[in-house]
Amino acid sequence: MNEATRMINEIFADILRHEKEATERAAQENPKAYRNCQIMERGKDTSYRYYAGPKTRSVETRYCYSKHRNVAGYYLSWVERIIRKGKLRTMKRTAFTGHASKQEAIEYCRWRNTHPEMQAKA
Repeated sequence: MNEATRMINEIFADILRHEKEATERAAQENPKAYRNCQIMERGKDTSYRYYAGPKTRSVETRYCYSKHRNVAGYYLSWVERIIRKGKLRTMKRTAFTGHASKQEAIEYCRWRNTHPEMQAKA
């Protein structure tokens, strides 16, 4: 890697770091507005668990919840779809929702998994 490429990478890393810090500050000032924010607390990883939903030959659905709080202090739940076309795999995450407690997020995922009318809307 040459010097110019290294400098450009450092500049972009600084920009991303500043954006993340600004989002963290804004989420601490107004947590409800950032309830569905996908940035996790400092020092926490993005670990999650899921309930397996309907699975066809080409699409696998999962109802996921985070193990740690986001920067606004909420646990996230979301729908994850893994779409297979031949050897290509594409993952789409939609319907992010913030929950006050981890148990609430777990119950919501479990509920979505057992209600077919909610599975179609994801």
